[in-house]
Amino acid sequence: ELGGTFRQAITHSNNGLVGRVQLNYNIAFFSNKLDLEVGPEVDLGDGRFERTWFGVSDRQSAHSALPALNPSGGVTDAGVHVIFNYRYSDHILLRATGDIRQLEGDASHSPIIETKTQAFIGVGIGYHFQAG
Repeated sequence: ELGGTFRQAITHSNNGLVGRVQLNYNIAFFSNKLDLEVGPEVDLGDGRFERTWFGVSDRQSAHSALPALNPSGGVTDAGVHVIFNYRYSDHILLRATGDIRQLEGDASHSPIIETKTQAFIGVGIGYHFQAG
């Protein structure tokens, strides 16, 4: 399954436009009570997004020891995600998720990042309400 999303903030529109393209491969186990989703993903950002989160302006550079960086936008990172969903009941879903990604392009050259490899793990519980 190929998917994509694009996000633009309404209240903080100066943060720029960001998007994601991902490919998902789903495997169901135990009569569809447990499923695994795994696949690659690529994040993109316009110049405004990259300048907000990865850039260092000339003024910021003058007030710090960091070199100036004016990123232009493009691919910000690429990685892989893994999601486990367990349907505990008709109403309750348990989820564990994780991803690892590598910063790319101008974002990978930012003087404010500590490492080019980024990781995320999380767990969650969902509840499905039925109307009627």
